[in-house]
Amino acid sequence: MYTTFRHFAAAISFLAAAALPAVAQRRSTGLPGSQPTPVARPRPTGVIDGAVSDSTLRPIAMAEISVLRTPLKLFTNQRGLFRIVDVAAGQYILIVRRIGFRPISQLIEVQQNDTLRVAYELAQLPKNILDTVRVVAEGGSQDLRDFDQRRRRGVGEFLSREQIGRRGSVELADLMRGFRSISIAQNSKAGIAEQIAYNKRDYGNFLTSGPGACPMQVIVDGMNMPSGFDLNLGPLVSQIAGIEVYGGPSTAPPQFQGVDRRCGLILIWTRVGK
Repeated sequence: MYTTFRHFAAAISFLAAAALPAVAQRRSTGLPGSQPTPVARPRPTGVIDGAVSDSTLRPIAMAEISVLRTPLKLFTNQRGLFRIVDVAAGQYILIVRRIGFRPISQLIEVQQNDTLRVAYELAQLPKNILDTVRVVAEGGSQDLRDFDQRRRRGVGEFLSREQIGRRGSVELADLMRGFRSISIAQNSKAGIAEQIAYNKRDYGNFLTSGPGACPMQVIVDGMNMPSGFDLNLGPLVSQIAGIEVYGGPSTAPPQFQGVDRRCGLILIWTRVGK
């Protein structure tokens, strides 16, 4: 669960803040003898202030905060607080994790010259169930070994890292168009063009969403993405090590039974992993 607050009590102390990379930033460059290069205007940025607690509102320290498509990673302080400054205005997928709790992903939108204040409640896992710890070694992560095993069984559709490289796609949505069970729709929402993967079984070949459209559940490194996930916010193609697609609940791997599989699953595994 999460709650977004417009008025958030000012925190006394925060962790050192990290800057997110600018999105679609363009700079002018000059050549010898050309006109002087114009001075770049400051980019529109905002700030994210956040707090993480458990279901009893007790602050959770050392919760990991990360943002999809970026190398950003930081942790909450002893009061469960975090701050990210100099964030380029736009939409992001923010992920909150802590061992012993169910992780959360949320679509957030940062406005220029504004502070986005968010609060998250993490549900505690049963005492006998802890998050799986993955150790990445030279032989590859356990997630990728499981990916290879499922690919050898031949149930579902797969793209390996080598196949992804041969396709030469720049955007995640372009990779998804190569799967038989997926239709990609471009929806315009608040002036932003979203690329959403729908199941062809219920969706057909329509180019816009409508009655019967069935958005597929996207899972990145075992983390559920928000429903109707915009592929533009997914991992960079250069970060992806494997993709597997299942058109319905009957073919999806049993370990994902707790996920909404009615419209099918898209599992994306990155080289960075968990």
